[in-house]
Amino acid sequence: MSLNEMEEGKKIGVLLDHWIKHNHDHAAEYEKWAEKMEKGELEKVSPYLKKASELIIRCNQEFIQAKEVLEDMKKKE
Repeated sequence: MSLNEMEEGKKIGVLLDHWIKHNHDHAAEYEKWAEKMEKGELEKVSPYLKKASELIIRCNQEFIQAKEVLEDMKKKE
């Protein structure tokens, strides 16, 4: 692996960690707002916020898998 690839590997690892946390925070916020919407006249909005939260959690699963692959590749060096 070249020096440039090693640097990119470190960078993507940091980015993946950031994206995972960032998405987690967004998903929690969407859930919070979905609960608020259920209690008022905007209850029809709630399912869409819940779906958005679910999609972000699924996206995070892909980022987590990418992080695991990256870590496995580092172990093999």
